[in-house]
Amino acid sequence: RPYQPAFDEGMRTDGLLLSDVFIGPITGVALSTFTYPVKDDNGTVVGLLSLPVQGAYFDRFLEGLRRYAGGTV
Repeated sequence: RPYQPAFDEGMRTDGLLLSDVFIGPITGVALSTFTYPVKDDNGTVVGLLSLPVQGAYFDRFLEGLRRYAGGTV
């Protein structure tokens, strides 16, 4: 499962994480995944929010920032 490293690292990270690029098993396109651990009242990780994003999205996003003086990521 090519996405497994992104999920594993997301479960170990204390906050928002953007994974390395991997090839989506269903779409066959380059993806990165934003992950954020879900914790219970004791602070124990009990789940993971995950949002896969195609690499082309970042190209469009970064190009949009270039329109504004001082735009940064």
